Order: sequence, then C-alpha cells, then structure tokens
Amino acid sequence: MKQALNETKAKLIMVANLINKPEQTMGWHVADYLNQIERYIGPNTIDVVLYNNELPKKDLLKKYAQDKELPPKIEPLGFSKVPTKVVGAKLIASRPYKQDSHDKAIKRTPIRHDAIEVTKQLKKILLEQTK
Repeated sequence: MKQALNETKAKLIMVANLINKPEQTMGWHVADYLNQIERYIGPNTIDVVLYNNELPKKDLLKKYAQDKELPPKIEPLGFSKVPTKVVGAKLIASRPYKQDSHDKAIKRTPIRHDAIEVTKQLKKILLEQTK
C-alpha cells in the first residue's frame, strides 16, 4: 500500500475525522491525523487535507463532550508545520445519523460528513489541482 500510494500520479486527498475519540485521538489537531497517516505511508504523500471548519450543533457537541469526544483542533498554528495544502469547509451533515437498532456491536456517532458537500469540495480541489 505504501509503495502504491507513493508511486501513484493521482492526487491524494485526506478527509479529516469530525470527532476525536477518548484514549485514541483525544486533543488531536487535524494535522496530527495527517502526521500519523504519513508516519506509515511516508512523509509528504498526502497532497491535500480537507477538514471541517464548523462546530456541530450545541446539543450534539454537549452530548459528545459528556463522552470526552470533541472535534479535532483546527487552529492555523497547528497547520503551520505541515507542508500539505489544507482546505476547510462546512462538512457536517445537517441531519444526524440514526444508528440501526440491529447494529449493536459498537456505538455509532450521530455526526456524519455531508456527502454532497464533501463531493463538491473534492471536485473543487481536483479542478484547482489541474489548472
């Protein structure tokens, strides 16, 4: 996988997580996700990071905070040591995800990426890359 990603001519775009998980990614900045991925696939492999730049609705944010789950940090200073292009956009779906009652293996997060908006942003990024 590492070799294939490093040899491809395709643009590699990372869509960042919306929520940090306690004891796994607590307190992480979006750049920390990038750094962790590139630790395994090689530095400067990802061309663009697409991240959410809006907070979830207050009621959802409060619910997540009770479980020590918070959005990743997005302060500009955190991106300052990252050579990768970063693009922020409003990426949270307006309707929360409802977990299937049969899906009991793990608790699913109700905050989801807005698939249409992510697609729009990916297209925009790819069009800019080809200019």
